[in-house]
Amino acid sequence: MSIAVIGPSSFVTCFQLIGARGYEANDEETVVATLDRAMADNPKLIIVPERYTCLLYTSPSPRDLSTSRMP
Repeated sequence: MSIAVIGPSSFVTCFQLIGARGYEANDEETVVATLDRAMADNPKLIIVPERYTCLLYTSPSPRDLSTSRMP
């Protein structure tokens, strides 16, 4: 399995020890730019530190029964 890791060098190095391809990025803008380069290698898994990610969700939440569209 091909794995790409994007983040600070200390984070990337840990995963390179198990064969992941590392891409050093130290801020959000660099992570976004680096993600395009990583995608060119068509990895099966991309690992990015949590501080550079965001949670995407739909609204209303399927768990919110008061606004659920289900009968």
